[in-house]
Amino acid sequence: MKTFDFNDFEQEVDKIQIPKKKKKICRDFQNGECTFRNCRFTHPSPIPFLQDAYVTNEEAKEIVKKSKVLNGIVDHASTDNPGIGSKESNEKKDRSRDRSKDGSSQESQDGPKEELRQEVSTPRKKERKSNDTPKKNRNNSDTPRKNETPRKREFYEPYLTKEKVQEGLLNRSLLEGVLRISKKNRYDAYVKIDGSDNDIFIHGLKNQNRALNDDVVIVRLLEGLELEIEKEKVLKKQLENQKKSQDRQQKVDIYKIDYDEEVMDETRTFGSVVAIVSSELYSQTHVGVMYLNKPQKDPVVDEDSKFVWFKPNDIRIPFILIPKQIVPSEFLKDPNSFSDKLVTCKIKHWSPTNQYPAGEYTGILGQIGELPTESEALLVSAGVTWELFSDTVLDSLSVSEIKKEEYEKRENLTKYRIFSIDPPTARDLDDALSCKELPDGNYEIGVHIADVSYFVDKNSPIDQEAYHRATSVYLTQKVIPMLPRVLCEELCSLNAGVDRLAFSVFWIFDPEGNIIGEPRFNRTIINSCAKLSYQHAQCVLENQDMNTVSKVEIIGHEQKDVEKDILQLYKFSKILRQRRYDNGALTLNSIKLWFDLDDVGNPTDCGIYHLKDANRLIEEFMLLANMAVAQKISSYYPESSLLRRHPPPLEKALEQVKDQLEKEGIPLDITSSQSLNESLNAISDPTMQFICRLMTIKGMKRANYFCTGTSDIAQFSHYALSVPLYTHFTSPIRRYCDLIVHRLLDSCLKELECPYDTSTIDRIATQCNLRKNASKDAQDASQHLYLCVLLSKLKGPIIEEAIICQISSRSFDVVVPRYGIEQRVYVEDSMDLGQVIGCESQPEQRKLSIYWKKQGENADNISNSVKQVVKMFDRLSVLITVDMSRSPPVLKLFAQPP
Repeated sequence: MKTFDFNDFEQEVDKIQIPKKKKKICRDFQNGECTFRNCRFTHPSPIPFLQDAYVTNEEAKEIVKKSKVLNGIVDHASTDNPGIGSKESNEKKDRSRDRSKDGSSQESQDGPKEELRQEVSTPRKKERKSNDTPKKNRNNSDTPRKNETPRKREFYEPYLTKEKVQEGLLNRSLLEGVLRISKKNRYDAYVKIDGSDNDIFIHGLKNQNRALNDDVVIVRLLEGLELEIEKEKVLKKQLENQKKSQDRQQKVDIYKIDYDEEVMDETRTFGSVVAIVSSELYSQTHVGVMYLNKPQKDPVVDEDSKFVWFKPNDIRIPFILIPKQIVPSEFLKDPNSFSDKLVTCKIKHWSPTNQYPAGEYTGILGQIGELPTESEALLVSAGVTWELFSDTVLDSLSVSEIKKEEYEKRENLTKYRIFSIDPPTARDLDDALSCKELPDGNYEIGVHIADVSYFVDKNSPIDQEAYHRATSVYLTQKVIPMLPRVLCEELCSLNAGVDRLAFSVFWIFDPEGNIIGEPRFNRTIINSCAKLSYQHAQCVLENQDMNTVSKVEIIGHEQKDVEKDILQLYKFSKILRQRRYDNGALTLNSIKLWFDLDDVGNPTDCGIYHLKDANRLIEEFMLLANMAVAQKISSYYPESSLLRRHPPPLEKALEQVKDQLEKEGIPLDITSSQSLNESLNAISDPTMQFICRLMTIKGMKRANYFCTGTSDIAQFSHYALSVPLYTHFTSPIRRYCDLIVHRLLDSCLKELECPYDTSTIDRIATQCNLRKNASKDAQDASQHLYLCVLLSKLKGPIIEEAIICQISSRSFDVVVPRYGIEQRVYVEDSMDLGQVIGCESQPEQRKLSIYWKKQGENADNISNSVKQVVKMFDRLSVLITVDMSRSPPVLKLFAQPP
C-alpha cells in the first residue's frame, strides 16, 4: 500500500502559497486521503502533524477522523444522514465527475459551497455570513485577504500564562516537576511529582513542548479522547518494536519459531508540558557535529536552504538549525571536512511554529577521538563550568586571614591532637578527626570541618559563583573546584601545622562505643598535626609502620599517640558500622576505576578501586556528623532546612532481581533495606556477592537534596542509610549544600531566625541536585573516556574474562572485573562476524546455547558446530573493541568461542 512521509508533508504545508484565485474545497481531505502533496484545492482545516514517520492511507484516514472529533469537526460519515464517506455521497461524487469529464454538465457557482455546508460543520465564533452578502463585505476565514501574511501552523502548544499556571497549580489541574528524558529514546520522557510514587509519562516531542532534560515544567494530565489517541500511538509503537525484536530473535534462532503478538496494556499516567518554570534552554552549550543537510539514511539535498543542521551528541537534545551566515566559511566550502570535528552550539530561539529550535554556532572543539577534545566535550555536555574565577569573584573574599577576635569568639583547639586522613593526592582537606581520652575513661571524639562560611559571605559574588557550580567535579585527570584555589587549598584547607577555622561536632563515647548524651556543636580553631593518607592509616590498622608508605611529618605530637588514636577510632567505627547495619543500613558501592597517567596525562594502567578499613573509618564518622547536624537544623528550622534523602528502590525492578536470583538458589529478601543487606551478606562467594550487589543497585534511585518545608515528612528518610534524617555537612569546600548547612547550623547555635526562607532553600536544593547529577555524569563519562583511550592503545585483540549476571533469549549481560565494564553481549554480533550459526534459548533451565562454527569451516550446519551452553555466574572470555572515531567513544563486547 502506498505510504507517505509526514516530515515531507510538514514541509509541503509550509510551502503552500495563498492563491490569487479562489480554489475549490478539497474533497479528498474530507475523506482523510489528501496528503497536501501537489494538491490543487484548499483545505477548511489543516491536518494536525502526525508523529508517525510513515503512515498508510488507511491509517491516515483513521487518525484524521479522530483529529476531527478532537477539534470539534463533525464527521457525517458516522451519522445516519448521507454525507462524507457514505455510499450515496460517493456515488453522487462519481456521477458528478463523470458528467464533468463528458462536458455534459457544469457545476453551478454555488454548488461546491452549498455541498460543503451540508457535509462539514466546524465550530466558529461568529455566524458565517450569507451568500447574499456583497462580496466586498465578506470575510472568508479560510482565505486571508490580499497582502495579508498567512499564519504559520503551530507545531507546539503556546505556553500558558503565569496566571493560568498559578490557578492550575492551586486547583491541582496542573502539576509541577522535573522533566527526565530517556537516554535511549528521546521521544519518551517522565516527570517526577513530589508526593507521588508514579511518574507522569510524556510521550512524543509535541507533548514535551520544547522542554529539555532537567527542566522544571508544568504538566497537564491527558484525559478522554486525547488520552486514548496518545495511548493508541504508544501501543502501536510498542507493537512495532515487538515485531523488530521478534525479527531479530528469528535471525539467531537455530530452530525457527513463529512468535505470537503479545497483547499489551498501557496503564501509565500520560501528560503534556504546558509551561516551563526554569530551564537552561538558552544558556546551555551543546556538543555535536554539523551537517549541510539533515543527517539521515537518505539525506535530502536542499541547496536553497538557509540553515545547516547540528546533531548533538546527547540524543536527548533535538536537531538544531543554524543560519548559514553565522557558520564558518570553511564549513560551507567543504562540509565533509567537519564530519569528524566536534563543534558547539547554543539554542537561541524555539517558536511554537518550528519543529526544531534555531541555534547559534559558538565554536569548534577539535578532532573526534582526541583525549583533550573529548575531555572538554564531556564537560560542555554536562554544563560544567571550568573557566578561571573572575577578578570580581576573587575580590569578593570577605577576609584573607583569620582575624584576632576569632580567637576570642571560638573554642581554641590548637593544642588538640587533630589530624586528617585523605587520598594521597588530595589538596582540599575539609575534614579532620580527634580522639581525646577523658579522666573518667570515656573518650571525646571530634569531627572538625573547614569553616568555609567565614570566608564566603552570603549573596556575595563568590557565593553566587559557588551556587552556580554547586559542586567540585572530580575527573580522571584533574579536579574542577567549586571555589577558588586560594580557598580550597590555602585559607580553608585543614593543612598541617597552621591554624585553621573549623566547625566541630563532639560526642562522648564510653569504652564500649556507646554514645553518651547529645552531640555538641561549636565553631573552633584547630591546628592539624599531620596530613595522613588512607595508606598511612591502613598500615597502622595492619600493625605496620606508617612510614613504610612515605615519611610522615607529625608536628607537636608523637607518632605513637597518633597511631593509638587511629586504632581507637577504628574500634569505634566498627561498632558504629555494625550498629548501622543492625538498624537496617545497606551497602551500595558501584564500580570505580583508578588510573595511572604518564607525564602528559595519557592513561597507562587502571584497575577497580577497593575501599579498605581506613576508608570505612573516615566514612563512619562523617556519616555520624551529617546525621547529627540534620537532626539539629531540622528541629530548629522545620520549614527551611536543607536535607538529603534516598527514596526506596523501584519495587518492580527489585522483584525481577529477586525472582532471577531465587531461580539460581540465592534467596533475596527485599522487604526492607536491612533484610536486603542481610540476604546479600549471606552469599559466601565474594565474587558472586559482588555481582548480586551490582544487580540490586540498578533498581535503586539516586539520593537527592530537598527542603523540609516543601516535602512530606514521610519522605524525609534515607533508604540506604536507614535513618530518618540526613544531610551533607562535612565537605563545604566542594559542595554548596554543605556551605548552606553550615550557615543554618550557625544560626541555630546563635538562636537566630533562619537565614533562608522556604522557597530559597527549595531553589538551592534543585540547583544542587541538577549540578550533582551533571557532575556524576561527567565523572562517569571521564572514566569511560580514559578507559577507551587506554584500551585503544593496547596491541592485539583484547580478550578478558567476564562473569555472566543475566541471561536473555539472544544475549547475556556480563561484568568484566579487570576493567569494571558492565555491558550486554549479543549473539547476533558474532553471527555478523561469521563466527556463530545461531543460538537456542532455554528459559526453563535459564540457559542459552550458542552454536559456533568450527574453525576453518563455513558451513551453517548444526551437526558440524561447537555447542556452548552459558548460564548465570559462568565465567567466559569476551573480546573488547573500542571505536574512537565516534564521540563519545564506543566500547563493545563480543562473545568468544569456548
